[in-house]
Amino acid sequence: MSNSGTRPLSISLTALFVVIAAVANFLLGIILVLAIKPLEFELASGFSKPSQVELVAGISCIIMGFVYTWVIRELLTRSQVAYTLISTVATINILFSLFRFPLGLLTLALNLTAIFLIRSKSAKSWILGE
Repeated sequence: MSNSGTRPLSISLTALFVVIAAVANFLLGIILVLAIKPLEFELASGFSKPSQVELVAGISCIIMGFVYTWVIRELLTRSQVAYTLISTVATINILFSLFRFPLGLLTLALNLTAIFLIRSKSAKSWILGE
């Protein structure tokens, strides 16, 4: 399978998870930077001035969105860097999801699945060219 151009399903699913993470980070970053609070009507438009924490968190989320976009590109071009980054970031996300328990269960499940998929035999042979 490593010599053929066919991408394994495990790689496609991992890429889908990374796309979801990128979109979620971009959206959350925009919400935090603009301090959109739909349930609080501080101004007529629903916007308020972001606090420093919201601003830094929002900018960080947007940066992570760009990192995830780069990881997707690397993954789809069979880069070994993507394999390492996905494994590392997923492990970190798993650890942080434990702090948000029970709300972190979805994050925990998605990241465990991503690690399982990226470490599958077909994914390893496709990325690492074995």
